[in-house]
Amino acid sequence: MRKAQLQIMENIFVILIITVLLVLAFVFAIGMQKRDARAKQEEMKELDLLKKARVLDFLPEMQCSDNNYLNPDCYDLIKLQAFVSVNPSDHLFYKSLFGRLNITVMVLDPNLDATDRWPREWHIYDYTGGKYTSYQTFYRPVTLRDPVNMTSYFGWIILGVYG
Repeated sequence: MRKAQLQIMENIFVILIITVLLVLAFVFAIGMQKRDARAKQEEMKELDLLKKARVLDFLPEMQCSDNNYLNPDCYDLIKLQAFVSVNPSDHLFYKSLFGRLNITVMVLDPNLDATDRWPREWHIYDYTGGKYTSYQTFYRPVTLRDPVNMTSYFGWIILGVYG
């Protein structure tokens, strides 16, 4: 009788140990899936930002054009100045293109002196969409062209993403 009780207790301990190991494996697998889901979500955010940046590159409201040759990494300073002077409430169309984004164009070229007619930066678009918990900034180099003086400057497009 005593030997049978010991065997039953051994079987119960084996079942408990196997159950604990299975639970640990399950918890580990769930943790790995969460980590992979977060990484995939970050990747999707970056891809969405790249799409928005490409849309910005091909907006006729800002891009350079020389005899119908379009340069996607070039922004016309006169068009930028005109775009910035438009009332921000008239930018409703751009909310569907850009979403929750802050777009700033900054001139970094030392050739642009203080007597030049261009400012150092333009705040093109800013829409928070209400409350936000995070803000990520991405920089892209671009060429800023003055078609009147036929000069080009080096600059940055600063994309701020509200999360």
